Amino acid sequence: MEPYWKDANNWMWGHCIFLGNYIHDGKHYDLGVYVHNYGVSAAIVYSNTEGCYISGSLRDCVNSTDSPRHDMYLETYKRYKEHIGESRGN
Repeated sequence: MEPYWKDANNWMWGHCIFLGNYIHDGKHYDLGVYVHNYGVSAAIVYSNTEGCYISGSLRDCVNSTDSPRHDMYLETYKRYKEHIGESRGN
């Protein structure tokens, strides 16, 4: 699967893990994560323009059910867990 926002290959997906496309309320997003030494952050691209992405601690965002972006974060978390399972050969 290719990113919907292809220009983000130049500024996002070189250092983040791309997890696929997602449509929410009719808008296109590319879901991903950034893994660092103190956790995992969401990396959700919504435009070809550099810097147009949503981020935040994946754990905190998933637990914040009152966020209007909760569904997006939950889907990112689910796909990241699937990615981890595939990476480990599970």
